Amino acid sequence: MRLLHRFWYFLLYLRYEGFPGLFRLLAAPIAFVRWLGHSLWGLFLWWWETRKFRYLLFGLPALLVFSLAGYFAAASVFEQQSVLAGRYLAAGERALENGNYEAARLYLERAVDIEPGNQDAMWKLAMTCQKTEDAARLLAILKVLAPDHQPVHAPAHALRAVYFLNLPETEETLSAARQQLNYALRLVADDPTALWLLGQLDLNTGNYAAAVQHLSKIAAGNPAARLPLAKSMAMSQDMAGARRWAEDAAGYWSTRLQQNPGDVAALLGASETLMFLERYQEAAEILRKGLQEQTDDRLKKALSRTLVMWADSLSSGEGPENLRLRYDLLSSALLVYPNDLLTFDRMMALLKSGGDVAAQAREFLLDNIAQGRAVGISHLILGSQAFFTVNPKEAELHLERALESAPQAPIVANNLAWFLAHRDPPDLERALALIEPVVAKFPEDVRFLDTRGHVLAKMGQHREAIQDLEKALKVYSGVSESHAALAECYAALGHAELAARHEQIARRLRDEMQREAQRSSGRFKQ
Repeated sequence: MRLLHRFWYFLLYLRYEGFPGLFRLLAAPIAFVRWLGHSLWGLFLWWWETRKFRYLLFGLPALLVFSLAGYFAAASVFEQQSVLAGRYLAAGERALENGNYEAARLYLERAVDIEPGNQDAMWKLAMTCQKTEDAARLLAILKVLAPDHQPVHAPAHALRAVYFLNLPETEETLSAARQQLNYALRLVADDPTALWLLGQLDLNTGNYAAAVQHLSKIAAGNPAARLPLAKSMAMSQDMAGARRWAEDAAGYWSTRLQQNPGDVAALLGASETLMFLERYQEAAEILRKGLQEQTDDRLKKALSRTLVMWADSLSSGEGPENLRLRYDLLSSALLVYPNDLLTFDRMMALLKSGGDVAAQAREFLLDNIAQGRAVGISHLILGSQAFFTVNPKEAELHLERALESAPQAPIVANNLAWFLAHRDPPDLERALALIEPVVAKFPEDVRFLDTRGHVLAKMGQHREAIQDLEKALKVYSGVSESHAALAECYAALGHAELAARHEQIARRLRDEMQREAQRSSGRFKQ
């Protein structure tokens, strides 16, 4: 206790004897300001009581001069900043035009720092970030220039719409893209980029009347919009308008090819337009001429697709001549571009048709393998066909060779995984190892999800299998195997009602033999 008393008295001594000088030093400025304020207030009260307005009037010019001087001083500072920002912006634009993107970014970042609200500088900076593939910085700028809640900058809204359209297609991404394009059109009613993108979006989502409305505004000045407009009109049952715009597009591409026969964009545009007009032979001839001048995979794929569509146009008749012509077209398509899965699907259907043409198709595929032409896809088709005809040894041989010939082709890995899971005995571990990388690369493709779901179901991983199989039902709701697998999974998890429903659907589908035969080709995904 005595020690505490001594400490207390020591503190009191410091307060009254040790700190007064320091206290006065710190308090002096505060006291001065208080005295100055009190004195000025007293002076103002004295002036107010003894004021003479003529002195105030005499001082007004000086007050006005003082105010104007302050205004011009402030304006000069801001003007200097604006001029400096303009210089940085001009330098950035020159560097951007010359392809010096690093310098452009340096200048434009400085312009934005000086004037954060300068939309021109921000937009040019966004263009620079796009050139340098700085996606994070580009998106940050677009969120300012093209926010979600209000229209700000039309080109930025169009570019952000493109960003949403490049994401995996969902209702949310499509809705966000549409909102951005509508904002762009609110700012610039006839913005051609926004109209083009919105027209394409409407066409792809089945909103054909809106697509016609948007694309018709730009088709005269944008030849690329004429074929999409024709397709939209055709889907809206305006066949006369569709033909008129398609013929107009065909004329435009023909003129371009006359000027430059090697123009790849014109070759592709002309062939697609002629296919729409069902002039398949002309489309194929144009592409063959283009391939004589240059080897371009885009032209090969377009020619293959043209030949497949030509064969499809003959599918309404199943007579010998029709089947033979379809075989000729599909075999040509397979040789031109072996990796087109549409060709795989159509050749599978031809093999299942039976008869002389099917036998000729099989001989053609065997000749391909023997002569080293389209080896991977030929093995794949023969292996898939052997699986359907319950010839497991031949199926395994061809599918394994297909994987060796085309190890990066997802459809090959998918079909081999399906075969390994369903052969006797199954090789589930290898099947899963084959299909997992494919699903990782194509996570939204229900063909591959369906295969993995079946593999997981056979491995007893029922919850994971249900996730894949239910997603795949969007496409494979008419396939009995998918419902049977779901029935087994739900039964294993104790959900008897859902298991019974899926089993009932699977039984009904199995009873519909014709439908099951049509659907069975879907097991090896197109």
